Amino acid sequence: MKHAMILLAFAGSVAAGFAHAQTTAPVGKDLSRSREQVQQELIRAQQDGQLNLLQSSVYRGSR
Repeated sequence: MKHAMILLAFAGSVAAGFAHAQTTAPVGKDLSRSREQVQQELIRAQQDGQLNLLQSSVYRGSR
């Protein structure tokens, strides 16, 4: 019985993961960018403070 519950929980989490992965990508939007474009986006994010905001809010608990 315990093995069946573990298997059921695992199957449910896998199914939920697949459902989440299918719904997170924007439909019809081209996400391919060159290395240079990504580097420019990172430079802009650093200059306007977005990276500092992420560091202070999102990653606060991981230190």
